[in-house]
Amino acid sequence: MLAGLGVFGGSPCALAQSGETRVAWACWYDGDTGILCLLQRAPDASETAPGMTLPSAYPLPSFARRILESPAELMDQPIRIPIHGVPIEMDFVRELAQSVMCGSTPQCAVDFGRNYAEAAGTLARR
Repeated sequence: MLAGLGVFGGSPCALAQSGETRVAWACWYDGDTGILCLLQRAPDASETAPGMTLPSAYPLPSFARRILESPAELMDQPIRIPIHGVPIEMDFVRELAQSVMCGSTPQCAVDFGRNYAEAAGTLARR
């Protein structure tokens, strides 16, 4: 998973010190073979935080790179993360969603719920 690879440049410590979540996703298990995520908050292009850009040589599919580097482009577009089987441990499903949608970016958060309303409701209470 991306979170353990430490693939982001920049200064993660500086980003984490600000304490501000700049990118927020609401994700939930679709009840079948996937996780659905919708972007809830993202900086515009002029506000993109340092450390969110991957080295160009890093072999990452273009859509995965877009999720991490340009999330604002994906506003109102549901993202589906396939899973191959019925999950037993939802903590692992939550970790997968966090890794795919945020990688190791400290100013990114995934709120995971049983459905969209629960996931988005968690974000609204922040």
